[in-house]
Amino acid sequence: MRYHFTTLALAALGSQIDAAVLRSEFQAAPNGWILTSTPSKDQSITLTVALQQQNEDAFYSKLDQLSSPHHASYASWMGKADVDSLLKPSSASKTAVLSWLTSNGVKNIKSDDFYIHFNTKIETANKLLSAKYQSYQQDGTTKIRTLSYSLPEDIDPHIAVVSPTTYFGKPTAARVTFAPSFRQQIQGSAAADNCSLGLTPSCIKSYYNINYTPSTKTKSRMAFASFLNESALHSDLTLYEQKNNLPAEQFNTILINGGVDNQDPNYPAVGEANLDAQNMIATGQPIPLTQFITGGEPPFITNIDETVNTNEPWLQYLDYLLSKDNKDLPQVISHSYGDEEVTVPVDYAKTVCSKFAQLGARGITVLSSSGDLGVGAGCKTANNETRFNAIFPTTCPYVTSIGGTSVPRANLTLSFDNEGAWPGSSGGFSDIFPRPIWQFLAVETYLRRYAGNKTTLFAPYVNFNGRGFPDVSAIAGLPGYPIFDNGVVGLSGGTSASSPVWGAIIALLNDARFNVGKPSLGFVSPFLYTFGLYGLRDIKIRAATGCNGVNFQNGQPVPGAGIVPGAAWNATTGWDPVTGLGVPDFEKLKTVALLI
Repeated sequence: MRYHFTTLALAALGSQIDAAVLRSEFQAAPNGWILTSTPSKDQSITLTVALQQQNEDAFYSKLDQLSSPHHASYASWMGKADVDSLLKPSSASKTAVLSWLTSNGVKNIKSDDFYIHFNTKIETANKLLSAKYQSYQQDGTTKIRTLSYSLPEDIDPHIAVVSPTTYFGKPTAARVTFAPSFRQQIQGSAAADNCSLGLTPSCIKSYYNINYTPSTKTKSRMAFASFLNESALHSDLTLYEQKNNLPAEQFNTILINGGVDNQDPNYPAVGEANLDAQNMIATGQPIPLTQFITGGEPPFITNIDETVNTNEPWLQYLDYLLSKDNKDLPQVISHSYGDEEVTVPVDYAKTVCSKFAQLGARGITVLSSSGDLGVGAGCKTANNETRFNAIFPTTCPYVTSIGGTSVPRANLTLSFDNEGAWPGSSGGFSDIFPRPIWQFLAVETYLRRYAGNKTTLFAPYVNFNGRGFPDVSAIAGLPGYPIFDNGVVGLSGGTSASSPVWGAIIALLNDARFNVGKPSLGFVSPFLYTFGLYGLRDIKIRAATGCNGVNFQNGQPVPGAGIVPGAAWNATTGWDPVTGLGVPDFEKLKTVALLI
């Protein structure tokens, strides 16, 4: 993808050539998306303009202070009104964009302080954005997108992003299931007594040294996000609790953007959400749990006619959360979905990342699984360049990225000494976001002392100056987690399993802090890279692999994949791009969390 300034000729016979800024351009649609047709010029499309926020430098400086355990303002989190007031776009920006739209014949417009939504014809959208909207399809989903768009030079400074444009936005879940032979092993009672056959609730708590139970009146709350029409089943959670002798507890569900809570046990899309719900209950019970289900079907903007699927879930989901007061939000949210970063436009990624940062500044910890592709699967950009696969949004510096480890079976016991990097744990370096200051020393130490010749061998495929991920890890591979899906128990894993475990651990730490009058941990990464190191166990063996033509998540070959012989990230002393800083020791984390 290119992101730069250029001059474009606006095609209109006899008209002058206007200066324009090329915002985003891809040479081809992301892998798997097929061009099917060109929409009629009279077909309608709804577009959203995110206005450029003011005072962003001041906001990020403030967040750095609030999240640094060494600063006097640590954890003095901002409220919704404080954040909105600081970042609110200027009236001049709103006026300029509205004038631009109306002068081009756009009439169906709705706006607020941060956004302008409008419905228009494809022909008008193409003219406004120097775009070429076309219909693309993947796995039965049809979306209207363009491979490039531009803005007039005088309008460009007023706009953060226009969507939908070049972002195709079909995030995938970072979840794997294990072979049927492993499923058969856990049908009996053995799994309840033998942690090498599966991480039951008691095994999770034992392994991560969790000897803590919150009060039933706890003020701590936790949540997970669901996309792709996936819903956790209440009936499966009940079976899970009964199987593991847990108190009966259910999660609350909030629907966003036309999301649907499908509780039909025959509905296939439940696996990811069930894994999130059951792992968070297993680790964090009785802390209340919420599921946010964000739909992918229109309509999603009140009073604007929407006729096609133009939804981009991250923006709609985050705008809903940010519209709520702090008291109405959980203090930690786990996410188990992501896109290959090479498919995400820079302006879109930065806008979404800014919203995650706003949640962090309001005392909400945002976690995301790092992905299950190891070094990479497709390992190609849209421009057909070989590249390691970073995963968005886990590459956003204001999201705490959760990688994966594995403990191979040995003598039917789990051994700390045998825990190593899980081969599928995605990690690496962002091509969009620079390395944040709080991570600088840890990553620089890895590059200088432990990366060896990788910095030379992989230099053509990696931006070593980018934000390194993951930040921390938990078990994602063997022995796996016995999870109920549609009434049947089976072993599940992936970084989709490790992120919700970490989410519940953060919720427990928040409860302990609340009990002594301290605020939530909020944006937690700077804490983990400083005081939190005391509560992390370093992982130093094995590696993540990839860029070998095979998708680790499903074991299938990837046609046209970029091949990089020997591509791997090794677990090493300290931070590394496969396990991050290590895995949690809850009691030690609690000790330091109560000191700051």
